[in-house]
Amino acid sequence: MSISAQEAQDQGVKLFGQKEYEAAARLFQQAQELYTAEGKPDMAAEMMVNTALVHRALGEH
Repeated sequence: MSISAQEAQDQGVKLFGQKEYEAAARLFQQAQELYTAEGKPDMAAEMMVNTALVHRALGEH
């Protein structure tokens, strides 16, 4: 069973809130790829921003 872009995004947000940053980043990347495949560039861009927020939280800025 595959995960939808929205499910990946939602799980990523939950993990980010729990400070599980690496796992959140993987889910945001997955959501970005899925949104791109679905022809939703605005949502794909939002996932890039979320990934950047993970890197900032990890002190990788």
